[in-house]
Amino acid sequence: MRALIIENNQAYRDLLAQTLAQQGFTYDSGDSIESARLYADSEAYDIICVNQELKDGPGEEFVAYCNQHQDQKDTPILFLTENRELKPEELEVRVDGLIHELSQHQIEDQIVHFIDLHLDSVFFEGRILFVEDDAKVATEILNQLEETGYQVSHFTTVEAAS
Repeated sequence: MRALIIENNQAYRDLLAQTLAQQGFTYDSGDSIESARLYADSEAYDIICVNQELKDGPGEEFVAYCNQHQDQKDTPILFLTENRELKPEELEVRVDGLIHELSQHQIEDQIVHFIDLHLDSVFFEGRILFVEDDAKVATEILNQLEETGYQVSHFTTVEAAS
């Protein structure tokens, strides 16, 4: 999974990068519309995080660019703002969520919640071949995997799985 982080503040950029990395993302990051466009033109992303205010203009300008971009137009966009009153429908561009820059813990929770809402099917599609001979352990793990949407084929021996 790939993320693009466009944020002025290095501390916030690091926090976003760390949180997304913990969720299984690799990422590119920058602090300007110019750098963001270069990334958007060269890579397809699974999520884009962009600040409302960038060093060379409003973040909405880059979001508008993404909304028109062939490779990014369907990418979920998370808009970061200090404006606690701002709502997605008040923006002139499509965004899929807002993060109000609050405490580190609140930002992390908002990102994880956004990923769960917008990318859940991306994370949890697939089949798993699971080999475990301990019935109790297998039951616990199978329940967790199946709850997340994986299709699991369970075997108790390698020979049976072949």
